[in-house]
Amino acid sequence: MVHYVHHIPGRLRVKIPALRNQKKMCCSLQNDLAGYFGVRKTRVNPSTGSVIVEYDYRLRQADDILAVLKQKRLISDQNIVSKDAFLRGKAEKVGEKIGKALIGKVAEKTLQAHGLSILAALI
Repeated sequence: MVHYVHHIPGRLRVKIPALRNQKKMCCSLQNDLAGYFGVRKTRVNPSTGSVIVEYDYRLRQADDILAVLKQKRLISDQNIVSKDAFLRGKAEKVGEKIGKALIGKVAEKTLQAHGLSILAALI
């Protein structure tokens, strides 16, 4: 399970698929993070599994907040993906699908135009 992470000083966003549709867990996490020293505001969305933490970057670091999520076993180091890596992965999947569709269309058109001659050559 991949956890998308986007960070700018003072704001951290983490997508945690395990939180989707887990309203009670989301409320608990939001309360826990809100009580953390240096945290100004937290939002946990059970529909998307998105956690947004606004914090005073002079008092806290994003790694401190990620450590809390790791301690609660919501994320792990192996599954954290940066914004760039996340977008690169999505673009690769889209490119792969487009490539397969184009190859399929070329093959279809080739067979329509030359299908009988290819069939005759095979026989």
